[in-house]
Amino acid sequence: MARPGYLRLAILALAAALAWWWLPGGVRFAVGGLLTLVFLLVLQFYRDPRRTPPAGLPAQAVLSPADGRVVDVSRTNDQLHISIFLSPIDVHVNRAPVSGRVVELVHTPGRFLPAYDARASVENERVRLSMDAPGLGRITCVQVAGLVARRIENWIEVGQTLSRGERYGMIHFGSRVDLTLPSGLSARVQRGDRVKAGVSVLAGPGAG
Repeated sequence: MARPGYLRLAILALAAALAWWWLPGGVRFAVGGLLTLVFLLVLQFYRDPRRTPPAGLPAQAVLSPADGRVVDVSRTNDQLHISIFLSPIDVHVNRAPVSGRVVELVHTPGRFLPAYDARASVENERVRLSMDAPGLGRITCVQVAGLVARRIENWIEVGQTLSRGERYGMIHFGSRVDLTLPSGLSARVQRGDRVKAGVSVLAGPGAG
């Protein structure tokens, strides 16, 4: 389970227990049942499964930073752009797509448009992580808040070195992650594909 969920789940569990214990008759079942349902929904949202990157990957392979559905694969000025939409039922812990040093971590205030809207990438609340990856160059990964997600968390600092697949933060509830990759890489996914953080290969060396 992701660390940010500990306190929220403890409060919900206590509230549900008190409702089942103290409230009378039908009110107990209504309130206690509702709180129990909310607890289970929040529990599944904060799940943090153990992930191991596939063995034998080339050093330039780029893993998905998020669980979800690929909503954009495009190229601009020879840079490859891949966007992933995370629904409220997806795992929301984000992982480093490559190994490298964190050179930038910038928070930008903004709107809360639905994360599947293309405008969300430039108008919504977001945090941009930039890494220098040996043999690849500059990699940029942007966590974008959505309509429900109002908080983005990061557990890293500028200057820190991350390993490919290492946890570095999370976005609460529905959200989006945009990845910008340098030239020399080609996509290994297409729009509509489902991907998993730290496991699915998004891009690799080669023209495309």
